[in-house]
Amino acid sequence: MHLLYFCIFYSKGLSVDATETHYSCEVGMVIDCPENEICVQLVTHSRNGICQCVEDYQRNSSGMCTPIG
Repeated sequence: MHLLYFCIFYSKGLSVDATETHYSCEVGMVIDCPENEICVQLVTHSRNGICQCVEDYQRNSSGMCTPIG
């Protein structure tokens, strides 16, 4: 089951805003993230991650990743 949580995260040039809602996931598990999202590793040598929008998508006010533009 996915857990919702809030965090501030800076790593690998990625930033996650504390006001955004994210799902936890396991890196390499394709079905862990909602549509149009990928699992991004939180810590080196760990499979734990958070789901983030794929390239050219952004999270809208309802929390879904939608195309930019």
